[in-house]
Amino acid sequence: MVATHLADNPLVYKYWKKNSEQVQQHLIEAIMRAPSNSDCPGYIYGFRNMDEYDPKATSYHLKMGRTKRMVPQQRIFEWERDDSHRYVEMFTVRSEHNMKLEALVHILFAYARTTLVINGKNRIEWFHFQEKVPAAAVVNLMNLLMENIHDQ
Repeated sequence: MVATHLADNPLVYKYWKKNSEQVQQHLIEAIMRAPSNSDCPGYIYGFRNMDEYDPKATSYHLKMGRTKRMVPQQRIFEWERDDSHRYVEMFTVRSEHNMKLEALVHILFAYARTTLVINGKNRIEWFHFQEKVPAAAVVNLMNLLMENIHDQ
């Protein structure tokens, strides 16, 4: 059933197919699981390093994370303070289940996941894309898919 939902959505399906069969199956199982009782409304955000930001770039790093703060940009400010870098916000997507959505997005983009070393610290939840990825649209679609499956 979930695989059919994924196949019916060409944009999500495109990135799902970039993963190994094991990761594809893991995403299906994760979508089917109900959100945890501790999950809550919040945002999934994405940002890039201002120093390497080029809107035309086809190879770039994107940080994707979650927050339950009402102003998601505060997370970016925290990263800037901690890393002494400037970041540019790429998107924020509101979700009723931000913890689950973040997990699903990270699984979907597992093929691009990387760890960056910034100021000598390992920084997780970064993704190195080798093509332009409409991340905001994909995250929105994953949010709708998750909500539709659990509303049935």
